[in-house]
Amino acid sequence: MAQVVPVVDLRAANVAQAWEHAMRSAGFAVVIGHNVERDAREEMFRASRTFFLDRSPSDKQRFNFGAYGAPTGGFTAQGVEAVARTFDSADSPADLVESYVLTLASFRNSAEHAPELIAAGRKYVDQVSALMHKLHHLSARALGVADDFFDRFYDENASLALRLAHYPAINPSDVAPGQQRYGSHVDYEGFTILAVEEPGDTGLEVWLNGAWNKVSCPADGLIVNVGELITYWSGGRWKATLHRVVNSHPERPRFSLPFFSGPNLKAEVVPIGSPPGTRGILAGEHLQRQLDRSNTKPAKL
Repeated sequence: MAQVVPVVDLRAANVAQAWEHAMRSAGFAVVIGHNVERDAREEMFRASRTFFLDRSPSDKQRFNFGAYGAPTGGFTAQGVEAVARTFDSADSPADLVESYVLTLASFRNSAEHAPELIAAGRKYVDQVSALMHKLHHLSARALGVADDFFDRFYDENASLALRLAHYPAINPSDVAPGQQRYGSHVDYEGFTILAVEEPGDTGLEVWLNGAWNKVSCPADGLIVNVGELITYWSGGRWKATLHRVVNSHPERPRFSLPFFSGPNLKAEVVPIGSPPGTRGILAGEHLQRQLDRSNTKPAKL
C-alpha cells in the first residue's frame, strides 16, 4: 500500500507550498532535512531503554509525581492512560504503554528526575524545540500571517513535553477486545514531532480516505502531525487526524519519542483572520478537558 502521508523536505525551495498541502490533505507529514541530529535521537532512545528495561517497576514508580499530564512530568505506569476515551467510548480499555514525560519544569527540577534521562533529554529537547519554531514560522507563512505569529504563544512557559513511550512486548492472549498499544485519538495541542526508533513499519496508523493507513518513516525522518489547537488556529483548514499505535510485532517492545508542542496554558487561541474581539479557547482549559477524559486518574495542570 502506498504511503498516504506526504514527505516534506524542509530544505526544498517550495517547502511552504509542500507543507500547506501536507497539513491540509493529511494533517501529517514525514519531514526530512530537519537538523535534529541522529546522535541526539539515538542517545535519547538509549537513555529511554535504560530507564524502562533496567529499572524495576517499583523503582520506576519512584518517579511518578501525579497523573499523566501533570506539569512536573515523570513516570506513568501502564494502565493509567486510555486515550481512545477522548474519541471513542468512555470505557475504552487502557493503553498498552508506560511512559516518562520530561517538561520544562522537569529540567528546572532535574534532581527529582531519573538522571539517565536528563542530560540526553536536554540535548534532544533543545534541538526538537528549534525544529518546532522553524515549523511555526513555516506554518505562519503558509497561513498568510507574519512569520513570528506563533512566537508570543510559545514563551518560557509554553506547554512543551517530551514523552518517552515504551510499548512492552505483549502476549496477544492477554489483550482485551479493542485494546491497542495506543488507542484511536487526535492530539490536543500544537504540532507533535515524533521520532521512531526503527525505520519502516512504525506501528503508527492514520485514518485517511475512509481507512486505516500504515505510516512508514525513513531512518532520518521525523513524523509531524497537527493537534487540535492548530486546527482551531487555522480555522479548520488543517485537520487534526485520527491515529493510533497498533499491536504489530507484539513479540518485541517498541520505543518512540513524541514531542508535544503546546502554547502557554494561559494563551487564548483565536482562529487566524477572525474579526477583532472574537473570543477564542483557553489552551489550558482545553488541555485539562482532554486529560480528564483520557486518564483513569485525574491530572491537574
